[in-house]
Amino acid sequence: MDRATGGRLSRTARRRIFTYLNCNQCTLSTQRDHLGTTHPMLLKANSHLEGGCFSRGSTCGVVSGGCQSLALRHLEELRRGEPARLAAFHSLLKEYTGWFAANFGSTLCRERCGCRFDTPGGIAGYALGGRFLRCVVHAGRAARFLAELEERPLGEEDPGEAGSGGEVFHCSLGVLRRLREATGAGDEDFDALYISMNGGVGLSGGLCGAAAAGMLPIGWHFGLDPEELGFRGNLAGFVRGHLDIIKGRERRDLFSLGNRFIKGWLEEFGSLECRDLTGTRFTGLGDFSSYAKESPVCRRAVDFAVEKSLELLS
Repeated sequence: MDRATGGRLSRTARRRIFTYLNCNQCTLSTQRDHLGTTHPMLLKANSHLEGGCFSRGSTCGVVSGGCQSLALRHLEELRRGEPARLAAFHSLLKEYTGWFAANFGSTLCRERCGCRFDTPGGIAGYALGGRFLRCVVHAGRAARFLAELEERPLGEEDPGEAGSGGEVFHCSLGVLRRLREATGAGDEDFDALYISMNGGVGLSGGLCGAAAAGMLPIGWHFGLDPEELGFRGNLAGFVRGHLDIIKGRERRDLFSLGNRFIKGWLEEFGSLECRDLTGTRFTGLGDFSSYAKESPVCRRAVDFAVEKSLELLS
């Protein structure tokens, strides 16, 4: 990738974080345009991944958006589900999330920013304390690095036990398929994109893939598409939504429903993070899939994500 292209992508990501107010959407849209692909629901359905998932400080949206961008680059190969290709893809994800943590301190939003977004003081401290501008810089650097990773063809790796005895386990896939049948939210593209959520988003141990998938229908039906709304409409929805979280309002809209999903999840599991639920960190597809296939907590997470999402959307 030439320097001019890298600079252009970096500037685009930095500019969009100001106007989109969603770190996942700014990252994903920048790479989508660079790759020359499109999907009408791509941004709207991922509304919930800002601020570490509805501003709860879990996996940074630049991390989740970046992992989804890599999935977007290799979408056709991921759809085929070949274990050797999937193993190589997870190594690519691991390289990105490892790079992000090494350069910016953590893949978790609350650890990287040092503040919470679900309180007035936390939001004020983030906006006025220089942390937001730091996120702008990080989004720009990540955009450049992602474009370099996207230039690589996807090879093959030994998937270990994940490649034998049936399908590779993806914590999001069972959730997405069951919810699509019940709610009409999602499609085969999102099935493939959310493979990137394995192991707490790109094997980083953060946001549980089942939880992320369980909230996708909320974004699909109630999400904010910054390109449709424009800056003013997006800002109004963002402010109203965060007030709903802070005040605990129970509306039938994006942030209120998402807040209720997360409250229910935390009451059930105590954490959004894969590493806390499983007590382990995964190094590749093989150990993740072999663990998750047999894990009672992973199966319970899948079932809870489906049940809670359907309860909120009913």
